[in-house]
Amino acid sequence: MANDRQVIYLHHLPIEKPLRLGLFTIWPYYSARSTFIKDASVRKHLDSLFSLMCDYRNRPLKHIAVVSFGDFPDFKPCSEEIISKIRNTVNAFFLSAVIENSSIGAVSSENFRLIVQNFQPGSDRYAVDDGSYVQITIGGLRLKDAGVRLSPRVSQLKSLKYDMDLVDGCLQCLKNGSETLQKQIFSSLQWFSCSYDNAPGFLYHNRILLLMIAFELLAAHPNSLSQIKFAKWLEATWKIPTRQKYRLPKEPKYGPYGNIGWWGISFYRLRNKVIHEGNISELPGFDNFKREYFKTGVYVFSECLKELLCQAGFFTMSAGTDFARAYKFPNPPKERSCDKDIVKGYGSD
Repeated sequence: MANDRQVIYLHHLPIEKPLRLGLFTIWPYYSARSTFIKDASVRKHLDSLFSLMCDYRNRPLKHIAVVSFGDFPDFKPCSEEIISKIRNTVNAFFLSAVIENSSIGAVSSENFRLIVQNFQPGSDRYAVDDGSYVQITIGGLRLKDAGVRLSPRVSQLKSLKYDMDLVDGCLQCLKNGSETLQKQIFSSLQWFSCSYDNAPGFLYHNRILLLMIAFELLAAHPNSLSQIKFAKWLEATWKIPTRQKYRLPKEPKYGPYGNIGWWGISFYRLRNKVIHEGNISELPGFDNFKREYFKTGVYVFSECLKELLCQAGFFTMSAGTDFARAYKFPNPPKERSCDKDIVKGYGSD
């Protein structure tokens, strides 16, 4: 075991140059291996390993990215604590990429799948521990059997955009934030990542449930959220002033809420329908304002997370935040505030 080495990597993450992310450096394997790998035996072994990996068209993978502790890797096995911090860092990086990439070039959680692989230079045996239900121990696999065939569901990105300010804010929290805030942020990011899984047969409305779990963890409410508690938490987090809140005639028991609060009521009711109604294929994907539930929920989640980071002094909201939120959640005209469509859009869905 003293000769064991370890490489931590992602199959398909098109970064152009090494990035320092807090305690870690993520770097493109093929263009930076001569700089980052000084041990010729390690480089030869990894060349052999990665050459066996291909995409769904049987072409060699071009965008393998390696994660190292510090500036340069020594390829010694990391502790579970370090691996946990790497996962948190990668999840923060994933969120920043989700909100910066368009729907056409959208990322998926598979692009950010972290693989921890043990090996011994010169030996054809290796081991993988990637969090799967069945874990394979050292000596269980041989190099000739190595490799992956990437599914076409993995986003074939040619480049990657990301919000480095948001990543830095998350990493500042990971370094200096309270234990409570760290738990809120990074446990919620893990479930947020799960909501982006593109496995075959993964139903759209599963994403609603997983995203709602992420909201629950981010809210850190002492008891489980309800639709009312969720609406109130959203409004408190976004600091919605009283003058922007209103009631809906057909929802006399609820409110007054602002637009984000009424959206929270609608989103939570969809969550309930996913859990309690038998045929989820008949549930809507869009609300009555033509906003896709999941995409809008991702935006709301990211804005809530930014607000929490901002309150802790780890992030600064952009000058156009209020304008962007008003665009996403426009005020219904006063003369139509009792319209059936608006009531249905905010309340019944």
